[in-house]
Amino acid sequence: MDTKIINRISAAVLLVAAIILVLMGNPSRVILLKASDDLGAIAMYGEDMIDPLVLIDWIIGETGDFIVVDLRNPSDYTDFSINGSVNIPFASLFTSEGFDQVPTHLKTVLVCEDGTRSGQAWSVLRIQGYEAYILKGGIKGWWRKIMTPLSAKELLLADLDPAELSAKLKAAREHLVGGGAIMDTPSEKNGTPPPPQIKSKPKKKKKSGGC
Repeated sequence: MDTKIINRISAAVLLVAAIILVLMGNPSRVILLKASDDLGAIAMYGEDMIDPLVLIDWIIGETGDFIVVDLRNPSDYTDFSINGSVNIPFASLFTSEGFDQVPTHLKTVLVCEDGTRSGQAWSVLRIQGYEAYILKGGIKGWWRKIMTPLSAKELLLADLDPAELSAKLKAAREHLVGGGAIMDTPSEKNGTPPPPQIKSKPKKKKKSGGC
């Protein structure tokens, strides 16, 4: 099994233990743990991920059997988010109040900047019995794959017929930005939301002199 998957699950098990202690005052929120090996198999075969193209089909189809949970901080969520999603910051999710906002009977799609924190939250929710999925590529992947027209090369490399995919994405963007929009974005003159900004950490300055 991939080392990253093992590390993710191990960290999730420790986090779940801490969460159970937090939830001890509300026993009804504590769900029996599932086997870690099952999570490893799910992650190994990519069944923990949901592609933006699949999510857009769910949204347009209005199936009503899923919830999108945005784990970013409130300011980033306000700048650019998927309409209908619930903003539960990563740290707030693992509280009694946070769990109460995630229905157990719905599929849960987790969104963060690039998928990293969604992966951590996915492990915890799966262990707690939720049917959770990670939005592949995070909000950056959503912007790149849904809101930005694909190049001719990208269309040719796609699994779907290029003409079919191009028409599908065009219809999706019209649905998102036009009437009945499902994308909450800052007001823009051209009506198109700006791409999400990912904050980079400042680089450490090298010390001058010898060792």
